[in-house]
Amino acid sequence: MGLPSNTVPEMDDPSSWNVKNLLKISEDMLNQKSLETVPFGGKRLLSQTNAERLEWFADQLVLEHRSRAIRETPTVVLKQSPATTATTTAASSPYPSSSSFSE
Repeated sequence: MGLPSNTVPEMDDPSSWNVKNLLKISEDMLNQKSLETVPFGGKRLLSQTNAERLEWFADQLVLEHRSRAIRETPTVVLKQSPATTATTTAASSPYPSSSSFSE
């Protein structure tokens, strides 16, 4: 499953034949039964095709986008940190500043 080994170099070829070939490969991949990775290196063949799983994922993204659009508060709230200046940073630093060294 996946891309045939000789396909990767051909992906940069914009010729009409190559575009048709890559479309055929992508359609074949979308029509394959989907594989799911299971813990400890195993794989499981699913009943859905890659196209069905991709369609489900796209639907989930649309639902999440709609959900976030109608929320009053954002999903992620960034914590505001107090502004620090060079003087407060230098004063609170445990290391001596370069100006305190005598030559």
